[in-house]
Amino acid sequence: MWTDEELDQALADQPVGPAFSPEARARALAALREEAARPVRRSHRKWWVAAAAAAVVAITAGAAVFLHGAPAADDDLHVGQGQYFYSKQDLWTYVRGKTDTGKPIEAVQETITEAWFPANPADQYLIRIDHTGNHRWLAGSDVLVQAEGGGGILAPAGVQERRGTCGTSLESAPGHGDQNMPCDQRPGSWDDPTPLFIAQLPRDPAELHQQLYKYPRVGVDLIGTVTTILNSPYAGRDVRSALVKAMTMDPGTVDNGDSPTGDGRHGRTFTQGDDGFDRAELLVDPQSERSLGYWVDLTADDPSHPGVQPGAEVVSASEWVGVAPKIGVVPR
Repeated sequence: MWTDEELDQALADQPVGPAFSPEARARALAALREEAARPVRRSHRKWWVAAAAAAVVAITAGAAVFLHGAPAADDDLHVGQGQYFYSKQDLWTYVRGKTDTGKPIEAVQETITEAWFPANPADQYLIRIDHTGNHRWLAGSDVLVQAEGGGGILAPAGVQERRGTCGTSLESAPGHGDQNMPCDQRPGSWDDPTPLFIAQLPRDPAELHQQLYKYPRVGVDLIGTVTTILNSPYAGRDVRSALVKAMTMDPGTVDNGDSPTGDGRHGRTFTQGDDGFDRAELLVDPQSERSLGYWVDLTADDPSHPGVQPGAEVVSASEWVGVAPKIGVVPR
């Protein structure tokens, strides 16, 4: 488990934007992978902090938070030839650091990612990442940063695009050794749910639950892993339904029933990891069993974050899926 000092250092080693160096990226990824290799269950309390470090790596390296590939043929979304599985995420990510004078600063910042995955996975996909520049301070302020420095923890505004075939995720980046394989032969993982990986997942919720907990996800715990699969273009309704049932088998997960989203949608809310300091919640569409979003908020004073008040939302994401007629075109 990372100490607060190690997490601060990992984030401090990751300047955002074009100045992000290969050496800093290597140090950050090495720290994350070292944590992933430990065969112990992570404390829910710190998963969003490590997730923030991973998100900074993903954003600054140009990787997308969306997964890839050809859409699944299921009963709620059908993507025909020439069409695209469309996925959108409005993500507010936690970042922290210090001013040049040593004062702690903490904030959440917005990244909107849109992705178009073709019906034929061998065709080109498009991922568009918009660093909006919007942010909210949890500890600190624009005035403080302007006067005493430290604004480098925030990603500069700008739009990036990535194109490719078969697609990649944060964990299956170029150079991992399988980029020359045909799309339907790529093995995949929980972070990279290729058609082969999805096809090999058990449909029995109990068996799926056992497999889910064998995988040591970096930073993001159960909710992050489940969200990745639920909104994968490869995941059919059978997999999504089994995965939602598997999630409820975790003793740390509570089904809270119906809840509204900020844009008027309704979903089934699952709470996980309420350990007295923070709580993670996932909102699942009851019809399609896709993820509508997730968030993490503090539930009590956390001594490791003295400037952040209880009730503060440290991570949040709203998510949508649909069918687009052309690449780069947003469905209506």
